[in-house]
Amino acid sequence: MTAEWFMVRTALVSASQEKTAVIRLRGELDVTVRITLAELLAPLSDMRLDRLVIDLNQVDFLDCGTAAVIFEAARKALPPGEMPVVRAQRTLVRRLLQLTGLDSRCVLDVRQAWPAAAAPAG
Repeated sequence: MTAEWFMVRTALVSASQEKTAVIRLRGELDVTVRITLAELLAPLSDMRLDRLVIDLNQVDFLDCGTAAVIFEAARKALPPGEMPVVRAQRTLVRRLLQLTGLDSRCVLDVRQAWPAAAAPAG
């Protein structure tokens, strides 16, 4: 099983000077990639983000433990009280977030397509 991780965009949004990171995860995210994923997401905590978008639209499989790793990285990356935006159009991913209660720790975005202005590069 494999997973791919991409830092899609980290930028200051000029109007508000908000620092946003968008990450895109894809593939099968399970115990076999959990440690590597945690290591890859760790630098987010040093970025002093205002907003974090996690794109799970191309995730084929996600287990509870790996979802917890993703949300722990998001918690460390954002200021207290802020929640990540999670893009999850696949029922499999949304259902896991609901069953684990993680859906209450994010802003869930289930749109079928990215608006042109928000589409990630690559």
